[in-house]
Amino acid sequence: MRRAAIPTLLAASALLILPASLTDGTTLASGRQVRRPQTFRAATELVRIDVLATLNGRPLKNLTADDFEVLDNGVPQRPQIVTTAGSVKVMLLLDVSGSIAWGAKMQRLVSASQALIGGLGADDEASLLTFADRYSVQATAVRDREVIEERLMAASAQPMGRTALWDALFVGLSLLAGEGGRSLVLVFSDGLDTASWCDGQKAREVIGHAEAVVYAVTVPALPALGPEEAEARPEGQRGWLPEVNRARESFVPKDLKDVVERSGGELFPAEQGEGLANTFLAVLDQFRARYLLTYEPTGVRRDDGWHELRVRLKGRAGTIRARSGYYATLGGAGR
Repeated sequence: MRRAAIPTLLAASALLILPASLTDGTTLASGRQVRRPQTFRAATELVRIDVLATLNGRPLKNLTADDFEVLDNGVPQRPQIVTTAGSVKVMLLLDVSGSIAWGAKMQRLVSASQALIGGLGADDEASLLTFADRYSVQATAVRDREVIEERLMAASAQPMGRTALWDALFVGLSLLAGEGGRSLVLVFSDGLDTASWCDGQKAREVIGHAEAVVYAVTVPALPALGPEEAEARPEGQRGWLPEVNRARESFVPKDLKDVVERSGGELFPAEQGEGLANTFLAVLDQFRARYLLTYEPTGVRRDDGWHELRVRLKGRAGTIRARSGYYATLGGAGR
């Protein structure tokens, strides 16, 4: 049977934040521009689910398709397992705003990112997107580790003020849209968004159109600072503080956790000192231990919007992490 990839149109927002220019895999681009809605392409004839199966916190190994039960809008499906031994695409979304670029936090972030890059295989691809009050696409789909590290060091030396977390996540997912293989987005931030055009609700909608798995490592935000403490901060990191203090009063950390879990990922608190590098490497190891399930939807419509997914283990104990659903939309733009 011939399977055709059917595009899914993302219409979550008319105000999309896209890179000013991306002419090659390592071109630096930054800015905020209003563009037409982005089209995310996802095959709806074959649904893909990246699944983590664990028992007592440890990945379950050597599972087969018969060990999984998949329900699509409550209707049982017949999943197959795609080998997970191939290459992976890793997108680092790193917060370089003022709340992160203070003291030893940035140094630990650079070291942890270097450790993760060093843990990639020869065929793996890495992308780097940094964000503060605007995002900056530092490199995309690069296998040269030196390029990534060079861009990482340059970005870490130019800390900025506020935080556009949701805009950066939107752009990161748009860069991965339509890519083959398995994609991991690793977000490092305090989770305190003070500058985005998008919001947490839009981010949840975007996740429903994407196949990438999002993990987040969060560092506690700075406590609210008084005038004397604020004045003691380095020049260039002062103006954002009143906005951060106000935003902190209404910040709901649950938003980032919801977005991550909707994708099938997990949120980790950042470890202190050298532990941050271990956390980054643990995320990569966990991603490699996941199973990629596919199935051709049967008994359900393929043009009726949101489909809820449930994945369970059959006949054995364990915990499952998988994306919560997908959008089934046939005949969208680009068909």
